[in-house]
Amino acid sequence: MSVYRSAQGKSVDMSSLASKNQRVRAVSNMNVNSRGDIIDSSNRVVIPSSQKVSNSYQKTVGNRAANLTRPPVDDVQPLQEAILPQEELLEDELEYADTSEDDAEIARIKEEYARKQVEEEAKLEKKRLVEEAKAMQARLAEEAQQPAFKVKPASEAPDTFDPTKD
Repeated sequence: MSVYRSAQGKSVDMSSLASKNQRVRAVSNMNVNSRGDIIDSSNRVVIPSSQKVSNSYQKTVGNRAANLTRPPVDDVQPLQEAILPQEELLEDELEYADTSEDDAEIARIKEEYARKQVEEEAKLEKKRLVEEAKAMQARLAEEAQQPAFKVKPASEAPDTFDPTKD
C-alpha cells in the first residue's frame, strides 16, 4: 500500500492506517477482525489467522512428511495398522514398510517413480510426434509432385460454361 491523496487534498497512508487498526472488528457479517482472526462478541481472538492458514494447508497437502504437526502419542496407531496394504506399495517401498520413520524416503521413492513414468510418457509422445511429422512431410512431398489441376487442350474445352456440369 502507499500514500493516497483524499478529495480534500490530505495525505492518507493506507499501510499505517491498516496496521493501527488490525485488531479492530471488521465491518462485515462475519466475526473477524481486519487481520482475519476469528473473534467473539467482546473482540477477543478465538482462532488466530495463522492457525486457520495452517489448518487449511494441512488439509490441502496430502504428503504426510509436509504436515508440521504430529498426532499426540495416545492417537498413534500400532505399527501393523499404519502400514499400507502390500498391493499399494512399490518394490522399493517394501524394504521401508516395517518402520514408520521412513515416510519421507517412501515419498521420495514415489516421486522418483512418478517422474520416471512422466519421462517415459514424454519420450513416447515425442516419438509419436516425430513419426507423425515424417508421415506429413512424405504426404506433402507426394502432393507437390502431382499437379494441382489438369490442363486440357483447347480442343477439349466446351463452347459454353455450365456450372451444373462437372
